[in-house]
Amino acid sequence: MRRRLFGLAGVVLVGAVACGGPTLDREAAMESALPVEKDVPGFVASGGIDGPLRGPQGMQMGRIALAGDKLAAQCRTYGAEGTGWACDGLVGLGTVGFEDVNNVEARIASFVLAYDGEGSAETAWSKLVDATRANLHELSPRQGSDPAEGDQSQSFTSEVGTTVVARVGSVVVLAMSHYADGYATNLDTAEPVSPAHPADPIRTWADVQARKAAAALAG
Repeated sequence: MRRRLFGLAGVVLVGAVACGGPTLDREAAMESALPVEKDVPGFVASGGIDGPLRGPQGMQMGRIALAGDKLAAQCRTYGAEGTGWACDGLVGLGTVGFEDVNNVEARIASFVLAYDGEGSAETAWSKLVDATRANLHELSPRQGSDPAEGDQSQSFTSEVGTTVVARVGSVVVLAMSHYADGYATNLDTAEPVSPAHPADPIRTWADVQARKAAAALAG
C-alpha cells in the first residue's frame, strides 16, 4: 500500500478553550508550533503525506488556517470518512510537509491537532494510535516507542517510512516519513545508506515537531 501524497503547508489556528490548562489559543502561538525550513536542514517546504487522517483538500503551498467555519467543514469531511473522532474537543488543526532537497520523493510531514484540554488530547491520542495501526496494516509495520516524544508516544515503522503518534500536553502530533523505494534503515538488508536508500529522518523530524509543540505550549 502506498500512502497518497498531497500538497500542503498549513498552520494551526485555535479558537476558544473550554477547559483549563495550557493550550494554544492564539494564531501566533499556533504558528510557532509548526516547524519551518530552518528547523529541518536538508529539507524544503513541499507536499505532505496522508496517513490515518486525510489532508485538507484544495490546499495550496503556504500557511492556511483551519479554525471556525473552515475547521467545522473539515470535521464534517472527517465525519463522512469515519474519522470524526479526531474532532471531539478539537479547537485547531494544522499540517506541514517537507521534501528532501536531494530526493523529492522522500518526504516528511505532520498533523498538529490542538484540543480543549489534556483529557480530550489523551482520548484523541489513543484513537489515533489505533487508526494508525489499522491504516498501516497492509505494510506490516513494526510497533514501538522509539523515537519517544512528549507525554505519550507510539511509533510504527515499515519499509517505506515511519509514523509517530505523540501527545504533548493538549496537543496531539502525527509525524510521518515516507519514501516508496525504502529507507535504508528500515530495509531488511545489509545495504549501506546511499542516495537510493537514505536514512529515515523520522527521529530528527519527530523530535523537532514535539519540541516546537512543547515550546508553543510553554508560551
